[in-house]
This record gives sequence, C-alpha cells and structure tokens, in this order.
Amino acid sequence: MADQKCALITGASSGIGKELTYLLARDGYSLILTALNKRKLEGFGMQVNEVYKVPVETIQADLSQETGARKLFDEVRKRDLSVDVLINNAGVGLYGDFRDVDMDEYFQIININIISFTHIAKLFVHDIIEKKGKILNTASVASLQPGPHMSVYYASKAYDLSFSLALAEELEPHGVTVTALCPGPTETNFKIRARQEQTRAFQNKMLTMEAREVAKTGYEAMKKGKRMVTAGTKNKVTLLLERLMSQKAITKLSRLYLTETGRLSSDKKEAREKMASKTEAHLEQGMKHDEPLKKKGDSQPSESEAKRIEEAHKRERSELR
Repeated sequence: MADQKCALITGASSGIGKELTYLLARDGYSLILTALNKRKLEGFGMQVNEVYKVPVETIQADLSQETGARKLFDEVRKRDLSVDVLINNAGVGLYGDFRDVDMDEYFQIININIISFTHIAKLFVHDIIEKKGKILNTASVASLQPGPHMSVYYASKAYDLSFSLALAEELEPHGVTVTALCPGPTETNFKIRARQEQTRAFQNKMLTMEAREVAKTGYEAMKKGKRMVTAGTKNKVTLLLERLMSQKAITKLSRLYLTETGRLSSDKKEAREKMASKTEAHLEQGMKHDEPLKKKGDSQPSESEAKRIEEAHKRERSELR
C-alpha cells in the first residue's frame, strides 16, 4: 500500500459508499473499507480486489458507538496504514414524528452522523495534511432546510455541511481540500431502513437519483477540489427556488415532501415487513455486488461475467423500487 494513495471509505459496502468504492478502485487507490456488517463487508472487499486488482483492507466498525471511530483508527494504525483520502460517508436517518420516536434511535443518528463523523475527521486529519490529501463528506440537501418528521436527521446533516465548509477553509492553506456532497432522495436501502419509502420524496421518481450518479457527482467534485456540490439538476433548481422563499414556506414544502402519500394498506405493510426482513438477511449473509465497467483500456470482465454483473445490478435495483 505504501506505493499507492490510500482511501478510507465509511459505509462502504452499500449505496453511495459502494459506488464511491468502485470509482476509487478504478482509479487505482488502495482501499480501507469499513461498515457495520462484517461478512458483507469482507465479501465485498474480496470482490473489489479480484475485479480491480488493488489492495483492499476491510475493518468492521460500529460507528453508532462513541468508541467506534477510535477503534477504527487504532485498527488502521495496527495494520500500519495511513490515509490520503477520507470518504466520510456513513450515515443513518429515521422517519417519524419526534414525539413518537424512541430517544435511543435518535442517539444512534447523532452518534453516527455527528459524533463519529467528526471524530473520524479529527483522527485522520494529520495523515491527510501530511499527504496534502482530500476529504469527501456526505451531507445532504437536507442540510439546507428543516425536516418535519425527520427533524434530528435533517439537523445532523446541517451540522455535517457547516462542519465541512468550515474545515475546508481551515485546511486550504495546508493543501487539503474538503468537499461536501449534497444528494437528494437516492435509490438505496437508506429509504427502507429510515422507513421513508412511502413519502412523496421517494414515491415521485422524478425526484430520486441512482446511487451511481450521486457518487460520480461527488467524486468528480472532490477531484476538482470543490467545497460543495449538489447532486442532480432538479435538486439544484429546488435549492435555488428555496432562496426566494420564506423559512416558514420552505419548512412547509419540506413537510409536504416528507409526508407519507397515504396510510399503508395491509398488503403494503406486509411488503414493508418482508423488505425489512430481506434487508436484515442481506446484512447477515452478505451479497454479490455489481461493478461498473472499468476505464477504457483496462482489462474487462468476460462476456459471461459482464452479463452476470448486469443481471445482479438489475435485481438489486428492483429490490429498491
């Protein structure tokens, strides 16, 4: 790993983190991948190594625990690794009225989205300064507006964006860039785990993006050293329009998008429960991962392997709809 630039990616084995992993691997980075589910993470790491021929280290980490970031850092040091690029991507959310959601679930959001998010940056910032590296923080368009029914998640993302922009200013004299990626609704398992799949934001397919598109937007912005990037033209237009609105109007609009389209029928409730069970089984058993095609000129998978990848890609995407 000493001869290559090394990237650490949190929340690496699914969604936006997974797609960012592919992009970094394609560009030849050695990788340190971390996520909660050990079996899924290790299987994914092996696949990335086999396809892209780059060194891959996997480290299981529970960032919902206050000690999670420190344990991750200690394990990186134990393996005699250092980090050039930090992809601070792990995050969770939860849909529900503030009065009804258990406080322990809010503590989990705060611990992952704020405490571990900050602690990881703090622990690795000296490596990154030494190497004049880069940081990509996954924030959200939620960071720019209040979020009724997801108040704590939206507030945590506002912290992530503010922190990123301030850190970008501090680290610029050291040759380090910090980029805040602000996606809108994205087709990942996040919406299922956050119990958000029945909201207008996710029911309206014109508002959603694929994780691959979001990751590419963030990755290109990081390479250019941009401080903030909003993924998707629709999200950019929406944020521009919101600048002309009062705070009360913005909050009401946000609430509209975060309102469920109707009470779940018994069939939909059953489908949600099945999907939740399937998601948990996914996490426990691990899964096959699809890969984007490599750069032109790189060795490509065989025709049969490419077909398998495409079929796996379609299956995984269909599960999210």
